[in-house]
Amino acid sequence: MKTKKLFLGIALAIAMLPSLSNADSRTLTADRDNTIYYNHDEESYSDSLSNGSGGSFVAGTVNTPNYYRRALIHFDLSRLAGGTVDSVVLKIHAQQNARHDETARHFTLHKLNQEWKQGDSEAADPGRGTQAQTNDATWKWSVYPNSLWTTEGGNFVETASATTGTLTDDLLDVDVFWRSSVSVNEQMKTDVQNWINNPSTNFGWLIKGIEGTDLRKATMFYSRESANKPTLTVYYH
Repeated sequence: MKTKKLFLGIALAIAMLPSLSNADSRTLTADRDNTIYYNHDEESYSDSLSNGSGGSFVAGTVNTPNYYRRALIHFDLSRLAGGTVDSVVLKIHAQQNARHDETARHFTLHKLNQEWKQGDSEAADPGRGTQAQTNDATWKWSVYPNSLWTTEGGNFVETASATTGTLTDDLLDVDVFWRSSVSVNEQMKTDVQNWINNPSTNFGWLIKGIEGTDLRKATMFYSRESANKPTLTVYYH
């Protein structure tokens, strides 16, 4: 009888211990995204171009040298308050490359250091953009027409938090991933943890493609306004 009671006591004690494996995950959809535009020979025109509410956003160099686009994306992490992040995966569905060009490209994530917003602009051609509306982000304005970026083109950390690595072929209707489990992408996990711990610093990421004189290095991705919304999956405990 004493042995039976002893085993019962041990079982109860173990049951009362905190779980050693209480990992969980949550998949979030973007709550803001946008494209900002730079045309090297039309800089003043670029200042007020945006595509806040369009179904796509664009990153990389389009069909003219030094005409490049950068995408902005943000996720609300408030539901993860108090969590410790194990890993994160950003997934964005690619619509297609510029003119279906199949040469190699890559896309990097950069932590933004300044608040920005998304307005109601909707470009008929996501590669060209359209006139910014109130609260849109542009190359010059973080919140059009009231707040300027401290650095035009977005106030962001130059060192990338993550990269897709080299992508080849036409990215036609495929998912593109940034995973913190890849050793060079560990900073994106740190970014998310810092944003959970300090929500006031969560300004999201800037997505940067190949920029310069190489043509058709841009890719168009589906935005949160589409059926293929960008998602961030956070594995945490």
